[in-house]
Amino acid sequence: MDIDRHDLFELYKMATETDRYELELGWKLVQFFTALNSGLIGLGFTLLGSDQLLSKLYTIPIFAVGVLVSSIAILSRRRYHEHSLRASYKKTLIESELKLYDH
Repeated sequence: MDIDRHDLFELYKMATETDRYELELGWKLVQFFTALNSGLIGLGFTLLGSDQLLSKLYTIPIFAVGVLVSSIAILSRRRYHEHSLRASYKKTLIESELKLYDH
């Protein structure tokens, strides 16, 4: 199958945009989960430092939610990494077809 160079460049632009989008999405996920976990840790330690018994009862569920959020963050990061590798690989294949870099 022979694709003309113009169509290949259009595919390359789409692959580059997808690759950038994947990188941006990954960074936003890291920021979101870091902020969420930081807030949960801060809240948990604040409640631990409280003198009230009722406040201390909430620390276990808050730290449990933190562990759950951390697990979700790890799983989403792995999934994102797979998608990001695919996007980069597609872009590299098209670059190879266009001969945009030297071997």
